[in-house]
Amino acid sequence: MTGENRRSRTVPRTRPARSRRLEAARSPGDVGAFLSRLHVQATRGIPRAQFFAQVAQMLLEFSGCDWIELRHREAAEEGYRCQMSRGDPMPFRFEREPRPAEEGVPAPGGPDAVEILCGMVAERRFDPALSCFTPRGSFWTGDVEEVHDSVAPPRGTPLPVLGPDFGFRSLAIIPLTVGSENTGLLEMRNSARGCFTRADMRRYEQAAASLGVALSHQRARWALG
Repeated sequence: MTGENRRSRTVPRTRPARSRRLEAARSPGDVGAFLSRLHVQATRGIPRAQFFAQVAQMLLEFSGCDWIELRHREAAEEGYRCQMSRGDPMPFRFEREPRPAEEGVPAPGGPDAVEILCGMVAERRFDPALSCFTPRGSFWTGDVEEVHDSVAPPRGTPLPVLGPDFGFRSLAIIPLTVGSENTGLLEMRNSARGCFTRADMRRYEQAAASLGVALSHQRARWALG
């Protein structure tokens, strides 16, 4: 058989393993599975710090992010804040924090760029026409270095640049709401670019809505001791 008569065979192209890993890390997991696990944790009646640790771990696995922070207001004078990250000698941090004199979710740490954004989300002080905010009031970007020119806090205060020193390229800040009340914030960071999309944000907001309700129910339990 001559070379001209041989049939050519097309070998399907496969994506490199690194590309597949990045795609998996950039997409949120199954929302139904996350909500099921959240329901289990919310019915266990476990102490506050343990509950936050379990939820933070679930969020880290669900999102594929490198860093998670959860803030929750429990009373007029105080709130709680936890952080969890990958590859950290102290992967989980949990602390009580006093609520600032002004309204809003506790947001200590000074007027840096992320804290300004957290304040904008917590207090709903932003232009909804900006593409980096969702209709539900979440902030998101797949590249922090491209967003500072398009966002400005109220009263004309310039937003500090989220540049290379920030250490992460993708950022999302989602309010935790119960009814019309904003009771907390979920902040997610990833070192890779393009880790959040508009479709992803809808799934994260669905998870955050259930998380806000679960935390409110837990708050009532913890108040009873």
